[in-house]
Amino acid sequence: MLADFVKQAHRYAQDVGAQEIWLLSRDCESIHDVLASGTAPAGAIPTRYVHTSRAATYPILAHSDETVFARWRNRPATDDDRRAGKDLIAAYQAMVEPAVERILIVDIGWKGRVQIAIQTALPDVEVFGFYMSLSDEAEPATRARSRVFCGWDRTILNQAGAEALSGYRQGSCTGYRATQNGWAPVFKDAEGDVAPAAYCESLRQHLGDFLAQSAGSDDEALRRDALADILTRPDAITARAFETWGIGAEISSDPTGSLVAGGKTDLVSRALGREIRDNVWPELAMWSLSRHPLAVTLLQKQMRARKRLQQK
Repeated sequence: MLADFVKQAHRYAQDVGAQEIWLLSRDCESIHDVLASGTAPAGAIPTRYVHTSRAATYPILAHSDETVFARWRNRPATDDDRRAGKDLIAAYQAMVEPAVERILIVDIGWKGRVQIAIQTALPDVEVFGFYMSLSDEAEPATRARSRVFCGWDRTILNQAGAEALSGYRQGSCTGYRATQNGWAPVFKDAEGDVAPAAYCESLRQHLGDFLAQSAGSDDEALRRDALADILTRPDAITARAFETWGIGAEISSDPTGSLVAGGKTDLVSRALGREIRDNVWPELAMWSLSRHPLAVTLLQKQMRARKRLQQK
């Protein structure tokens, strides 16, 4: 599936005439590692691995559009935000080659705000995006210049799981600092917030093999089934493996513990698809129900039915 994601991203880059592809950290770490080893689609467009995150892009808006920054962060911009934004603009502009006028960024998802921030930092470059999916809350400006691998559906997309399974070993980028040679990324401690080393090694090996052998697929129904099998109804062996997979995202200062635990998202909230304020876990965290596939199927149906009623 990830190999197909890479090939679809490359196809979109060709469609929009991108001269360079920016693979965003950390979700694209394994993809970059494989492509850098020499395994790439035919006629590959030059790629660059760009260290970024919300923390390493949102301050750009504090410098350029404080209204948007306040909406994204739920607070007014500070002088520190503005200074950081000014530095970030300089750092991203330094990454652009003189002849490049159109860039495709590749990320897992979900709101497309990083794309907006990078576009703001690069006013002379057209920035497009390719994502695993974009949520209902995605920025309209991003939707106008992007394509998704799979349509948004919380009944199959477990966001935290999709990000973790992309396979990263490095800490999250929190910004950039000036050096004698330009700009260097700053990282936070990655302990407890990375994929297992053995998983990343296996993922990268198989990703390289599939990129070299597979032609890819345009069947979105097949993609959706594959995502659901992995992210909302994994088999018992996979679920047991996920129980030992730590994830360091914080929820009210408490670690989530593992992919299965789902942080403070209790069983009732998972079953009802109920959102919990300030919880980075998705509304549909069904990992602990995965040993009961019939229950998961029934829950998915009730969520879809409830969504249809809400839309009427």
